Amino acid sequence: MKRFWAAVIDVVICYILSSILFGCVWGIFKQVYGSDLHTISRMTVRGLKFVISFLTYFSYSVLFDSLSQGNTLGRDMTGYLGLVEKTIISILQKKEKNHMLGKNYF
Repeated sequence: MKRFWAAVIDVVICYILSSILFGCVWGIFKQVYGSDLHTISRMTVRGLKFVISFLTYFSYSVLFDSLSQGNTLGRDMTGYLGLVEKTIISILQKKEKNHMLGKNYF
């Protein structure tokens, strides 16, 4: 259940970030186009929202996977250890156990 709530928290965070970024980009468009903002089609706006959302979700995942050892903010808040961390921890524990037993084949 922790994994589900971690994903929900991550989606909410990414949604908020993408909304903020879209608001900033829309403000830039307002300054550039001025009162001719109605000339931008709905498909352009939807495409812009899609690109910003995709880049936000992708950047969020890559950033937290690389900086905080695979834990996103949602995983940190719920205490969920990702599969990568569980695997690394179990490998290190096995290596330490084998080393203590005098086995160096691992």
